Amino acid sequence: MPRAERRAALDGLPAELRTALEHAADRIRAYHLKQKPADSDSIDAAGVRLGARWRGVDAAGVYVPGGRAAYPSSVLMNAIPARVAGVDRLTMVTPTPRGETNPLVLAAAGLPSAVLNATPPMTAQPDDLLDAAACAAIASGRRHNGRSRRALAVCRSRPGVGMPAACTP
Repeated sequence: MPRAERRAALDGLPAELRTALEHAADRIRAYHLKQKPADSDSIDAAGVRLGARWRGVDAAGVYVPGGRAAYPSSVLMNAIPARVAGVDRLTMVTPTPRGETNPLVLAAAGLPSAVLNATPPMTAQPDDLLDAAACAAIASGRRHNGRSRRALAVCRSRPGVGMPAACTP
C-alpha cells in the first residue's frame, strides 16, 4: 500500500480516533525506549576489553489481523518496538476481505512512528524476522485460494534468524 494511501487513511480519521491512535503510539514508543538495552564497553582487571552492541535486524515482517476482526493496535505494538530497536525495513501483511484493507489498520500503518515500507508483494525481499502470529496464521493454511501463498511469499524469512525454518517457503 503506497505511503500516500496510508497517510490519507490517517488524515481521514475523525479527530478523536486519530488522537487516540497517536496517544497509543506515543505510549508504546516511550515504553520500548526504556526497554532498549544500552551498549556496554569496559576493560576488566586482566586488561581485556569486553562489550556488547545492540542493534535491530535489517528487516522484519509483521502480520496484522484484518479479516473479521481488525486490530490497528497490532500495527502499533509490532511496528513501533521494531522501529525503536533500529529495524530498517519493516513490512506488513494483512488480510484484505473483498480486496479492501481495514481503514484503521491502514491509518495505524500511516503513523510516523510506525511507518512501514511499501513493498509490492511480488518483489518483496526476505525478512530477517517475522512475528510469530504471522507464521502461525500463514502456515496454518486456513485459506487455499492462493492468498496464503502470496502472503507467505511476502513474509518469507531466512531460516535460523529468529524464526523456525518451517515458516519459510
